[in-house]
Amino acid sequence: MQLSIFDLVPDPLPTQLRYPNPRKAQKLRELAASLQSQIDKKLDPAISHQRPTRRRAGIVASMREDGKQLQRIQSWLRVMADEAETGTLPDILQQITTKTQLEVLYSFCYHRWQDEAINRVLADRTGDWYGKLERANLNSLDRIKRAITALQSLDSPAPEDPAIIQIRELERALIGRNIRGYFPTPRPICQRMVELAMLRNGMSVWEPSAGKGSIAEVIRETARVRLQQFSF
Repeated sequence: MQLSIFDLVPDPLPTQLRYPNPRKAQKLRELAASLQSQIDKKLDPAISHQRPTRRRAGIVASMREDGKQLQRIQSWLRVMADEAETGTLPDILQQITTKTQLEVLYSFCYHRWQDEAINRVLADRTGDWYGKLERANLNSLDRIKRAITALQSLDSPAPEDPAIIQIRELERALIGRNIRGYFPTPRPICQRMVELAMLRNGMSVWEPSAGKGSIAEVIRETARVRLQQFSF
């Protein structure tokens, strides 16, 4: 029995055409790599190794938030590069070529901008943000929302533990207070102590818990040991 093409059952979900763009993928990866030095400086700023004060703690917290933003943008760029290489990058993201364009979208998304505020940005055609969006062909509220949705679908960040956030805020509030019996060890000293101890996996370690566990935290990051904490 001979079949013709007209005898075949049509596919209800036709295959989407792909247009790989290795050049774009390479540029996006290079841009992502160029952010690493900025990320490192933001997440571990020099001021964080100085004597802690409330002012310095606030500066460090702000810089680390900036570092997390750059990490998210770097992650977006890498996933966009992978999608461009396979030809599956969503059309709405095709014209995004710079870090600053993604910074604008990040701000809209994670700083919870209302539609009215975004429309004001779009209405100011002389504004810097409007220029960035226009070059990415994101010149309407609908296109901006579609771009944000596409970015979130490409890369969903793991939510940070609320308990860790709360502990961090409480620790920052304690800086500068004179609390009897509270002895937080600066992280650089903790790291040097652990380095000199030459810890190895499987060791048993006693840690004097006279502060908030800073030394224990670095010990856990360094080696898989049997850690015992005791208080005076």
